[in-house]
Amino acid sequence: MKRLPMSALRRAPDIVLDGTWEFRLLPDEQEWKRVQVPDLWTMREKADPPHYLNIAMPFDEVPPAVPEANPTGVYRRTVDLAPSAGRRMILHVGAAEGHLSVTVNGHAVGTSTDSHLAAEFDITDVVTAGSNTIELEVAKWSEVTYLEDQDHWWQSGLSRTVFLYSVPQVHVADVAVVADYEAEHGSLRVTVATAGLDHLHETGWSARISVLGRTQTRRITPRVVEPAFAPPLTDRTKRPEPLGVADGVMDLLSLRAAGAPIPAELRPVAEHVMPSGKKAGTAVFTLDALDVRPWTAETPHLEELLVQLISPEGEVADTARLRIGFRRVRTEGRDLLVNGERVLIQGVNRHDVDPRTGRVVSRDLMLAELSLLKRFNVNAIRTSHYPNDPDFLDLCDEIGFYVIDEADIEGHAFTTTLAHDPRYLPEFVERVSRMVLRDRNHPCVIIWSLGNETGYGPNHDAAAAWVRGTDPTRPLHYEGAIARDWHAGHAATDLVCPMYPSFEALAAFSADPRADRPVIVCEYAYSQGNSTGGLAEYWRLFESLPGLQGGFIWEFKDHALDPDGDGRYRYGGDFGDEPNDGITLLNGVVFPDLTPKPALYEARGLFSPIRITSSAEEARAGTLRIRNRQTFAGLDAYELRLQVETEAGPAGAVTLAAPPRPRAPRPRSRCRIPSAPCSAPPWPSP
Repeated sequence: MKRLPMSALRRAPDIVLDGTWEFRLLPDEQEWKRVQVPDLWTMREKADPPHYLNIAMPFDEVPPAVPEANPTGVYRRTVDLAPSAGRRMILHVGAAEGHLSVTVNGHAVGTSTDSHLAAEFDITDVVTAGSNTIELEVAKWSEVTYLEDQDHWWQSGLSRTVFLYSVPQVHVADVAVVADYEAEHGSLRVTVATAGLDHLHETGWSARISVLGRTQTRRITPRVVEPAFAPPLTDRTKRPEPLGVADGVMDLLSLRAAGAPIPAELRPVAEHVMPSGKKAGTAVFTLDALDVRPWTAETPHLEELLVQLISPEGEVADTARLRIGFRRVRTEGRDLLVNGERVLIQGVNRHDVDPRTGRVVSRDLMLAELSLLKRFNVNAIRTSHYPNDPDFLDLCDEIGFYVIDEADIEGHAFTTTLAHDPRYLPEFVERVSRMVLRDRNHPCVIIWSLGNETGYGPNHDAAAAWVRGTDPTRPLHYEGAIARDWHAGHAATDLVCPMYPSFEALAAFSADPRADRPVIVCEYAYSQGNSTGGLAEYWRLFESLPGLQGGFIWEFKDHALDPDGDGRYRYGGDFGDEPNDGITLLNGVVFPDLTPKPALYEARGLFSPIRITSSAEEARAGTLRIRNRQTFAGLDAYELRLQVETEAGPAGAVTLAAPPRPRAPRPRSRCRIPSAPCSAPPWPSP
């Protein structure tokens, strides 16, 4: 038994396994102790504390060697189960930081090595009625540790929820949604994949979807009969015998491929020997001309999609519910467009971190972070440098943020080799593909990122090719592809996404006639100490030069830890971790407890949805002009409070409510000639 394929479905737990587990840390401990899962043993075990390094690995090895000293945590729990006949029992491990090995009742079940995505295992055949023992063994180091060299604390353990759920033998395995929006109407394509039906030549099963008051039912596609090689069906009345190569099958295939007419004598058998393009065990739905409100970060709107699997007897055998948002994301020339409109990316880079629990982050903390960012006018998040908890993306869908979803690939210490090493090719593709398969139904995710600071090579191009073939609805991002040449790397990135570019470089690229992609800076305004790196000057360029559309501040939050809860924040070296990079991790615009630093207040002003455009002379003459910086929302959600001051002090105040008004479509780019400077403001005044 092995790890199950990744799915976008979110199953509800039958038994939540968070809470008390037995634990021991090998090789040092032989006695079991009690711990609370989710748990990072590095936050409490003196024998293996947190270790902070920015670039260098914490051991002197080269890929794919594993250090001989390899701390391994074993989590054990006994749970009473009552397996149901006809149902499969699935173990869900939300995230295991390290190499995960799963054992149930002494039987090896499977392994997983992607530290920031869930691993699921079918344990039906190894559980029994009554008491069952589950062991989750997490080895700190493995050959893929070299791909998780993020600028963060090295931690180990079970950082997200663990639970059990069950599904019918025949069930919905996955649902892929493309909820498009164009010309004030939505369209929907839903692909329902099932488990337990793809081997059948004939099925009586069907799938049904309900959304926006509309319902459709489709038959589950049976197993495709391969031309010339498939055995005849038992029921020969269903279709003619398959034709052999000499009987015209290859003629039929070549005629179809060439776009030539199909002869009349071959038409009766064409549907049986021609590949249909539909995968067995699936049903595909399309709905057009839907009257639906679009989703944007400014105006997040979600609809509920109900998916049901119907048995041959007409009974509902399985159900899935999803929240979806209708929107279109694409690049057109030098513009990134959402629903046909050019948007400015006012983003931050975000790591998972809680000062008390490390990378164990609660939903309440996620909500507090996003609420703070919303109040400070941030509209975008890059999940640096790994996929976040699905709960985080749910909140981004609901509250309204644009997200760059980044794969768990950072080989910072070996940037010149890993992207070219064929031994790591499967892991590159698997980490990117599993992220896409899990998160593709989230409207907040507008861009896929292939990872961070791992050089650039064919391993990236292979992962990019998979994404382009699977989800062509979103642009790709990878800074390494353009790091040496902003005009290169088209195979791996649809954006020019540099790190910490100079003002002169941005201005020169904006004026370069060769520039053909949007510039969205993936890291800028480095916020070490009291500095945020010329934020105002960056935004003067972003809002005045063609092709520039904002970026992501490095970074949101300081990573200092306080595992003892004594109010003292620790950084590199405070746990005896040697070597270390000291205070480099203290580069956020908020402190570890979410207290904003002055830099965040500066960002709030620059990111404000409203900007005063009147000159001092106009204001003295009694005229006040304001500009709505938003792309989709009006100003009717705001009150405008004006206070007039004289030399003697405030003369009075007045509050004005901005009336709702229809907004004219915004131009996609005020400057369409790349080589010419843009003297006009980026958006028209209202």
